[in-house]
Amino acid sequence: RELLSLLHDPDRVGTLPSSLNNLHNSATAVRDRVSDELLQVLNKLDDTCMGLVDNAYHSLFAEDSDVLEQISYQLDDTLMSLSAFAGLAHENFNHGDGWRFMMLGRRIERVAHTAVIIDTMLMHDREDTLLLETLLKLFDSSMTYRSRYRSQLDVRMVLQLLLLDEYNPRSLAFQLSEIEQTIKRLPGRRNLSQADALSRLVIGGLSRIRLADTSALLNANRNSRQNLGKFLSLLASMPNDMAEVLSATYFAHVEASQQLSDVAIEQHPKKSTSSPLDDDDIHTAP
Repeated sequence: RELLSLLHDPDRVGTLPSSLNNLHNSATAVRDRVSDELLQVLNKLDDTCMGLVDNAYHSLFAEDSDVLEQISYQLDDTLMSLSAFAGLAHENFNHGDGWRFMMLGRRIERVAHTAVIIDTMLMHDREDTLLLETLLKLFDSSMTYRSRYRSQLDVRMVLQLLLLDEYNPRSLAFQLSEIEQTIKRLPGRRNLSQADALSRLVIGGLSRIRLADTSALLNANRNSRQNLGKFLSLLASMPNDMAEVLSATYFAHVEASQQLSDVAIEQHPKKSTSSPLDDDDIHTAP
């Protein structure tokens, strides 16, 4: 039922229909900046979202092979449309500050999702080949693994590729490295001489990854990889901190309150309402 909710529930935050609805609403808000090609992709994603919600009832009977095949087809179609959207957004959008914030959001979400998925799939001390193959496919790294290692699947090498490799565009290290480079070009930071809170968060995460040892992370303790779990939990908490700092710095437009200073009221002498007397009007007594 959890999987069905993630696939079909539009009212739950984080599900596929909810995320597609948010994407549609965001694109509608900036319609004048959306190209015709990108609009076609968004319309297709909108149709896919409605199809997922409409098929929620049929998915309850997922034992039917036809229903499972239809769900698989919808997910493949959604993946292709999202890939097209990402490519068009990268190639066609003006690479200004707005684009940088969009890329920051994507990288920050990938850090959180990657850490949670790896922790969930490798939390137990299992040398499951099928599990490792699924993990590599999930992060589109199967071809990279085969071309680089040319050996049987090994959990240490898989972690090296998905966690520590700064040249793999789907690894945690790559996401943090890109975040570090992107924030340097945000408004007001190009000539920043000292690291602020946001820079320290990113540098701290990168330092932990660069100093990590896969053998130490996989040191099994009571049939549970506690070191790996603690390491990934720490990295998974960083995106929320980054998002809060970014929001407070660039999106919380709250002006500092100012107290009204006491205004000194200058006292002016009252003017006489009577008209001045001329010399001729002044009569002296004889």
